[in-house]
Amino acid sequence: MVKRRALVIDSNAIVRKDWLLESAAWKVIRFNAREGHFQLVVPALVIQESAGRYRAALEEALEKRHAAELALSRLGVGMALSSLAVDEQVERYEATLRAKVLGAQGRIPELPTVDLSHLVTKAIRRLRPFDQQGNGFRDAILWQHALSLLKEFDPVVLISNDRIAFHIDKEQLGLAPALAAEVAGMGRAGQGVVLYPDLETYLKATGTADPRTFAAVAEIVAAEESQIGINLEIALRQADIEFRYGQGRIVIEQAHRPASIALVDVTAPDDHNIAFVTLEGDADLDLYVEWWDGTQPDVGSGTKTVTYSATATFDARKNLLSDFSVATLKLEIDRDRFPGLGPLFGSGALWRGDEPLL
Repeated sequence: MVKRRALVIDSNAIVRKDWLLESAAWKVIRFNAREGHFQLVVPALVIQESAGRYRAALEEALEKRHAAELALSRLGVGMALSSLAVDEQVERYEATLRAKVLGAQGRIPELPTVDLSHLVTKAIRRLRPFDQQGNGFRDAILWQHALSLLKEFDPVVLISNDRIAFHIDKEQLGLAPALAAEVAGMGRAGQGVVLYPDLETYLKATGTADPRTFAAVAEIVAAEESQIGINLEIALRQADIEFRYGQGRIVIEQAHRPASIALVDVTAPDDHNIAFVTLEGDADLDLYVEWWDGTQPDVGSGTKTVTYSATATFDARKNLLSDFSVATLKLEIDRDRFPGLGPLFGSGALWRGDEPLL
């Protein structure tokens, strides 16, 4: 069984740039997680630390605001000194953070099972992710989260800019050799743990060079899914079909609204005004099928579910998706779903030259 990847988030991927997970990069991550392209994992420890640092930033901002209001008051500018219930605001923030992770089908695991004696030994010996002073208990717990996920996912991607705990050193990015050796010692045959310093670097490495454009397209796909379905329905009616049995033809009598629409790729050129969009999904087609067995044609009709790939262009200036072009559909015919073709299947009369086609 092929395992999908897990994306484990450190708190510095939240508090350094985007407290509310609303940046372009975070929108792409949340979209792809909802689509099931990977499993988003934000440990409860990371949520708690982010909330703690949110509190510190909030108190600092309020202190600056309070000082400014006092200065204005001394200058004779009448302003009522504002107040804010910090505890309530922090609780709301943590609840919002959890809701956004869970809304992206993410996990918020509690503390993993940890061998404390093992961690104590690593701290005493100053082994990664502990630093040279033996500090780094939180980082060690996050690392244990990543290791525990290796049983279920491949690879486990860790997003952290902590150069002391996880990276080679302050100048060189990439998983520290000691940590890589720990993963290898677990007998992993796959990629194991892959480390990126931030979400933008991860997205570019996995094919999303322009997160802002991808996020804009993702919002359109979510908001305009009904109209996009209509556009795809029209494009499917005009699609070319590759019929593997050769001696015959297929006519699309009716294309139904696609049952699924998934955004799989957005490629933007350097000017970022036009992007190429790729969607994939499943749709039902009502087909008329005609085969020629060398003597007389045999015909039938039925409904077939096809997997489609469609492309379109996104104009950032107009903020609209154009009509779609559907790639050639490849079909195999199931006799039970095409009345009238049963005798042809049963007789084995369908031949090409000296070789039977069935």
